[in-house]
Amino acid sequence: KATVTAVAEGIEGLRALDAGGIANAPEIEGLTPLLINVASNNDGLHDLGVRFE
Repeated sequence: KATVTAVAEGIEGLRALDAGGIANAPEIEGLTPLLINVASNNDGLHDLGVRFE
């Protein structure tokens, strides 16, 4: 986690978040195709993301 966090934090505009252990990967990875499709099919959403509050 520390290595990936360091890489992500080194990219301007990215912030690394800890989503738990590797067992959570399928849920997190499932969001990626959804976000890509929503962003690519709707004008003005090139920087679409998820905010949990």
